[in-house]
Amino acid sequence: MTRERERRRGLAPESDVGSDIAQGGFEPCLLALLRLSAGRDPGTGLTSGWFPSALARTGDLVRAAELAYTISDELEQGTELLELVQAAAGAGDLRGAQALAESIPLRQLRDQALVALVLAWARAGERGRAVALAERIRYPHNRGRAWALLAKAVADSGDIDEALRFAARADDEVSSYPADGTEQVLALLAEVAVATGDHDRAAARADRVADLTRSRNSTGWSKPRPLAEVLAREALAGDLDRLDALLHPPGPAVGAGGTAIRAETLVRSIAYRATRARALAALVELSEPSHARRLAAQVVVLGGWAPALPALERIVPRSVAVIADRMTS
Repeated sequence: MTRERERRRGLAPESDVGSDIAQGGFEPCLLALLRLSAGRDPGTGLTSGWFPSALARTGDLVRAAELAYTISDELEQGTELLELVQAAAGAGDLRGAQALAESIPLRQLRDQALVALVLAWARAGERGRAVALAERIRYPHNRGRAWALLAKAVADSGDIDEALRFAARADDEVSSYPADGTEQVLALLAEVAVATGDHDRAAARADRVADLTRSRNSTGWSKPRPLAEVLAREALAGDLDRLDALLHPPGPAVGAGGTAIRAETLVRSIAYRATRARALAALVELSEPSHARRLAAQVVVLGGWAPALPALERIVPRSVAVIADRMTS
């Protein structure tokens, strides 16, 4: 389905699109592109996705929630409310985020919102509130993730004994009720083991992540992101054995700068617009701000606003806050 949609979008132009746009003033030009993009695509709305989340992250949770409540489909509305809870919690509005979480009618989505709040309250130093929320989560796979996130936050604060206690609860949940998401919990628990100095346990949990990822990928339903996180952590620590065994990369490794240059060259060889847009968006965070803005303009031209703005928000938050406000007003 994805490839068919990309074929309909067509091939990307060979020219260096977007470079002239970036030279004319970043905010006005990007705003104009966004409005044109929304106008061209009848399925593009402003009641869900990045725009309301950006409002929540910049302090206008009430307005963002009002947009979400206009969605009639219960699942779509609940999914959007979950994203707003996560955005508001990340921005520090924990009371507003919790009030919004309690309004989500679908229990699975409400569980996921509570998981996000467990981590946010723990990082804010409100461990008792975080524990109370974790106890309220209904489904075991969500409880496992909540306890694992709590264990990681507590380990990062230096309380090893409590971190181990929470990690044991997470491990019990995923061991007694294996489900989709088990790999993510185990990857978090591997990080907790590293933080507490138990490298043997970290390696054992990483092995379980690798085994689960390989077994589930044979069905095509499992994504290997947890394994990638494990590999990244080990590589940063100088341990390349697992990565080498899985990937067998040809030739010598290159530095971060060389990797970025090589990656951009490779991206420009991608034929389909949507695929090239997503790949360029991934490079935005690796680039210097001026170059990142030029790449982002190209992403908007190739793929519309959706793939560009989340990456841009990390490097020019003020600009995207202005754009979100104007697009939804």
